[in-house]
Formats: sequence, structure tokens, C-alpha cells
Amino acid sequence: MNNKSMINKPSYLVILLTALSAYFASVSVLASCQLPQGIDRFTPQQQDNTLPAAPVNIINYWATWCGPCIKELPTLNNLAKQGIAVTTIHVGNKPKQIQTMFNRLVITLLPQTYIADFSPVRQYGFNGLPATLIAVQGQIKYKVAGYIETPEAELAKWLTCIAK
Repeated sequence: MNNKSMINKPSYLVILLTALSAYFASVSVLASCQLPQGIDRFTPQQQDNTLPAAPVNIINYWATWCGPCIKELPTLNNLAKQGIAVTTIHVGNKPKQIQTMFNRLVITLLPQTYIADFSPVRQYGFNGLPATLIAVQGQIKYKVAGYIETPEAELAKWLTCIAK
């Protein structure tokens, strides 16, 4: 009997059990966090591998001509102040208009990223703006089509819960 193979088998078992334990613990945490109204569970057909592995990351698509988008920017900025990762992506190549809007609303913590057209947003099943994705540990898990109506304090509490 090979002693080397006997030593390795239990270590594989420990690794497997540890991985399974971590997975079920994360599923349990997500299940215990009360999903706010208007936020839907979502699993895209293809995950975006460029997302940071932050505990929670909000990806918000918006435009300067979109009233509801502008209305939710201050809330997103406040969530960023609380340490939640927020990525804002303007739909349309309008860097001067983005800067003007951020100055007017005193948005200081959100990126001024933009994309040329709506096609990347459409791939997630959105038909309008604002459009928001919420990733947990780098994996998109939730989406909001339209304005995020959840009160800021409730939203922050839920985001903190799912980040655990």
C-alpha cells in the first residue's frame, strides 16, 4: 500500500468539505437577507468576468437625459460613501455632459465611465434606463429594471447583509 496516496486522499476530502461548507454558508447568508421589493434575482446567461471580486458591487447604467437615472445618482453616491462598490456607466459618449451633471449633483465618488450605445445593457435583458445589476463576490445575482425605489437605508442594510 502506498503511504503517499493514503495521505493525499484525506487532504482532498478536507479541501472538498471546506469548499462545500463555504458554498452552503454563502447560500444560507443570501437566503437570510430579505430581498427588497423591486429587486429581482437574476442569473445572466454569461457572467462578466471583468467585475471586481468586491463583496458587493452595484453596476448602474444611466443617461443624462433620463430623469429617474439622475434622481438615483445621489443615493448611489451615498452608498459609495458607506463603502459599497458602485460603478456607474453612462449610455452615450458624452463626457462633458456627465461632468456637468456630476458637478450639479455634487457626485464625488462615482466613476464617469461611459459606453457608446445601449447594446451592452440589452444583453442583460434591459429595455430602458436606469438599469442596475448587483454582483456578489464578482457574480451578478440581482437586477433592477428602472428606478431603485427601495429607501436608501433599507437598501444599504440589504447590501451589507448580502456582502457577508
